Amino acid sequence: MKTMPVDTIERHRRISELSLIKPLNLIFLFAMFVVLLDPLYTGYGPFRVTRDLGPLKYLPLIIGVGVSYLAVIGLGLGLTGKNAKWRETIGRGWLLYIFSVFVLSGSLYARLILDVRETFIQLALGVLGLPIAVVIFYSVPRGLDVARRLIHFLLFASPIVFYYVIAKRLEGGQAYHTEMFLFVPLLIYLFLELKSRFFAWLSLVAFSALAIGSFKNTAFLILIAVLFQLSAVALPVFFKKLSMMQKAGMVWMVFVSLTAFLCALVYVYINKEDLLPSGNIKARTQTYEAAFSRFMDSPFVGNLYAESGVVDVGYEILTGKSVVTHSDFLDILSHGGLAGFLIFLLGVLVLLRFVIKRIGLIADRERRVVVHTLFSIVVCGLITSFFNSPLIMLPVSLVFWYAFGLLVCVTAEGSSNETNP
Repeated sequence: MKTMPVDTIERHRRISELSLIKPLNLIFLFAMFVVLLDPLYTGYGPFRVTRDLGPLKYLPLIIGVGVSYLAVIGLGLGLTGKNAKWRETIGRGWLLYIFSVFVLSGSLYARLILDVRETFIQLALGVLGLPIAVVIFYSVPRGLDVARRLIHFLLFASPIVFYYVIAKRLEGGQAYHTEMFLFVPLLIYLFLELKSRFFAWLSLVAFSALAIGSFKNTAFLILIAVLFQLSAVALPVFFKKLSMMQKAGMVWMVFVSLTAFLCALVYVYINKEDLLPSGNIKARTQTYEAAFSRFMDSPFVGNLYAESGVVDVGYEILTGKSVVTHSDFLDILSHGGLAGFLIFLLGVLVLLRFVIKRIGLIADRERRVVVHTLFSIVVCGLITSFFNSPLIMLPVSLVFWYAFGLLVCVTAEGSSNETNP
């Protein structure tokens, strides 16, 4: 009777242990979305604002780090044959890790030495979602499934978002407006993935209505960006199947639609005071002026993130007189100076450049759909960061960086098939 070599038996045992990563990842995702949505919280009147969950907001990150630790042990032992790839992919974010350490150092000094309560610790820790995604992706036999699970969790969470957006809008307020960039891009996934064209178009209408119903300028910009990307992806494929006459008609329809859209934009802009939300100009004027003032005081290194992350506007807004700057990019520039801003910006651009260069090389349809969805989430997250502060809210930031990490991983795999361990 043939017996298996001891090293082969040991390898199979370790592979069996590594298979625990998939269910542990589901637990991580569940915790991440419970904290993100906080479904038992009803908000203040018509507004459902993100409340301070205290230590609970760190729970998903702790679970994610734990899962990553186990995965790193497995990958380090060479269980999947991908140990070189995960190290290479995780290394692509080195500028962002430097940025995270930079922010964390200043924030801990502000919290522990200066006794500042509202620091940028969450901005620093959220970046950990990127390496967590990479490690988990490469520790399972088919990493694409990890990316799909994130999208599926977003879809499962969507009914809660729809409910609160509708309920609060009927009361004259808003809900989940900062998190909207995570959900509107799902229309790309559903439109490209669903075989039924009826349900595909229905999903497009539903998620477009979600963005419009949230009644926030940022959500409108996100919707425009998502529809533009979907058109760029879907129209060329559809165009190839048409006859010459049909193609000519299609070109004419696109021209008319774009003209009508631009006219509508001009009309909305002219009547913006009546048609668009105010954008809370009064508060933003004060927070933006405070940010520019901080930057001018120390344009090269800012205050090293050793000051409060909120601004006192002098009057009550929902939960208090102190509000965030309402722009992650302005916060990074004013508190970290040009040094911090350039490190962050270059870190993001390096990853985006890598992704954009590889998108055209992806042959597998399933992978392309996932990549386009994740790419839309990342781009819409960055758009949101110009006008809001999702990256300093750990429950939102963690999902953003996790999605960014998965985007890099799925793109890095390209058209190659993932091999089983």
